[in-house]
Amino acid sequence: MKKLMIVATAALCAAVACNAELSSANVVGYNGTSLLASGSKMIAPTFLTVNGTTTFKLSDLKGTGYDPYDAEEEEGGANGEIAVVVLDQYGATAKDGNGKDMEYHWYDLGSDKAAGWYYRGGAQAVDAANITVPAGQGLWVSGKANLYLNFTAPTL
Repeated sequence: MKKLMIVATAALCAAVACNAELSSANVVGYNGTSLLASGSKMIAPTFLTVNGTTTFKLSDLKGTGYDPYDAEEEEGGANGEIAVVVLDQYGATAKDGNGKDMEYHWYDLGSDKAAGWYYRGGAQAVDAANITVPAGQGLWVSGKANLYLNFTAPTL
């Protein structure tokens, strides 16, 4: 009787498995996502490409959720309200290769200031495509209510 139950269970499992449909948004499982930036959060993105790259780029992160900038009314846009601070292994603000704090703010003020990451204060844009952060490195993320930090899936 025990053998009969095992055979019946195996047959049932095989029948269920044959009818099951599996799907994925992406074969390797990468998906973009948004994080509500209001308040302060500590995150540690783990973006890894199939080739084994162990870093992600600041350009993989984008600020969203704000109204488009209206130059006539001088309203809307993003004026540095979304911030990302890269932390070192001790939890302090990390330094880039030039000794500058790795603290970046998202701006989008139309033709006055193109959408992108800027150093604190907004005077100098950063080359976000060349700023890399090791996977799992801690980041502080902060922003005003209803603003988002968009994580795009890495290019494979």
